[in-house]
Amino acid sequence: MQNKILSIKTSGTLPSIVYDKSNRPLKKIHDPDGIKATETWEYHDEERLVIYTDTNQSTHKTYHDKLGRIIKEINGLEQEITSTWDELSRLTKRTDSLQQSTILTYDDDNRTIISTLASSTSIIKKNAFNEIESELNADGELKQKKYDVDGQINTEIDADSHARIYSYNNAGWLIEIKNPLNKVQYKHNKSGQVEEQIELGLNNEVHASIFKRDAQGREIMRIDANQISTKTFDRRGLETDKIIDPDGIGIRTHYEYDGLGKVVLEIKESNDYPQQFITQFERDPLSRVTNKIIAPGQINLSTQTIYNALGNYIITVDPNNHPSYACFDVANNQRYAIDALGGVIGKKYNGNGQCIEERHYSIPLNLNTIDDFSWAFIESLLCTSDQDKVMSYAFNAEGYCIASLNEHRQFTQYTHNAQGKLIHEISYATPINRTEFMVKTPPSTPEDRQSAWFYDGRGNERFRINGEGAVHEQTWNEEGWLIDSCYARSILSCHIFKLLPSNLVRSKNQFVLNSKVI
Repeated sequence: MQNKILSIKTSGTLPSIVYDKSNRPLKKIHDPDGIKATETWEYHDEERLVIYTDTNQSTHKTYHDKLGRIIKEINGLEQEITSTWDELSRLTKRTDSLQQSTILTYDDDNRTIISTLASSTSIIKKNAFNEIESELNADGELKQKKYDVDGQINTEIDADSHARIYSYNNAGWLIEIKNPLNKVQYKHNKSGQVEEQIELGLNNEVHASIFKRDAQGREIMRIDANQISTKTFDRRGLETDKIIDPDGIGIRTHYEYDGLGKVVLEIKESNDYPQQFITQFERDPLSRVTNKIIAPGQINLSTQTIYNALGNYIITVDPNNHPSYACFDVANNQRYAIDALGGVIGKKYNGNGQCIEERHYSIPLNLNTIDDFSWAFIESLLCTSDQDKVMSYAFNAEGYCIASLNEHRQFTQYTHNAQGKLIHEISYATPINRTEFMVKTPPSTPEDRQSAWFYDGRGNERFRINGEGAVHEQTWNEEGWLIDSCYARSILSCHIFKLLPSNLVRSKNQFVLNSKVI
């Protein structure tokens, strides 16, 4: 029985797919009459191994158990991820390349999923249709979702109890999103694609955007209150031109691509300054940039890059033909960076691959006498000095940086929430010896500097407060765009990091604490 060949037409191209006797894909050729970008699959049934090679010739391996579940993945950088499953084919453990494991447990007929990473726990609850109804993250923030009879989300409630309400037409197309800050309405074409978006603010201000599309549904023009922008695509669907205000200043960016869809030429210009900035990219068979040329054919400012087998750059040569080097250890950590003058920055890592020390050596290397740039050989040549600038770092079990000691022996402590976002920082004015790092904490003094950060339920920064009481407030809309930013002075002291954002009230240009909450 011969392998089957199937061609499917999509967006003006003709991918050709070859299947084996078991109806598994062996090869997929994108645009066989043009770019011929190829994906391949190899099957080793005895090992239950599938080797997939993408269009960039990067290889990915997946090992399966008897039930076809993936138990080990090895990506193109040889990073290994393992998975464990229970008798109901539910994922129970996933371990990444840094040996950090996520444990998942289930309850209530699979409707409750408890995920634990180190000491952080999150809980997901689903309904009978396997739709997520609530998510409780490790920081105690609860997000909820409600659905209509068609399974479409009609209400989202964020961690601040703000509701976002969705409305649909009879065809199931989204026509309105309503939230406490604004209302966004959508109009569609006959294919269900958005052709007009109208945003209505709290003060009845209107911001409308009109979208025009090509036959494949791709956006080719956008018209809003501020400007017109247009896009042009090639037959592969790759963006070739983007023009802002074409009838005015005409800021234009033009792209050209190789067979794998990677940019090889970028031209930025305007109506008054044609071809103002031209950048050319030369790539290797893995589509990595090996040479970046600014103004080719003119000044030819070239930056060359050489990579090792794991895809790390090891040599870069600047436009003045000065080389710099990077040295990696067997764990794929960058140990040394050497600039063109022989200056060296060295790094040490813990078992999780996190940098715990960065040293700027005061004694440079003589590059004219070195022909071996392995990290071990470079390490044998280096000499430490009291003039070296050394920074030390410490991490907790979740992998967040909790303390640092800079080159001036200034000790700084950091506090993060469960999502890893910084919420408090204190830098002590009293210096300590490097041998006392993470052993002794300096005494507190009025000269210590502190800062605090507050975030909304979506992780956007709402307030930033420094030790002098100056407050920076940011306001975001429901689409995640920053709509207001304000700096002000207040009487707030550094203890504010213990309070919630609701404790802050803005009155004109002053921020004050809500005494009813304290």
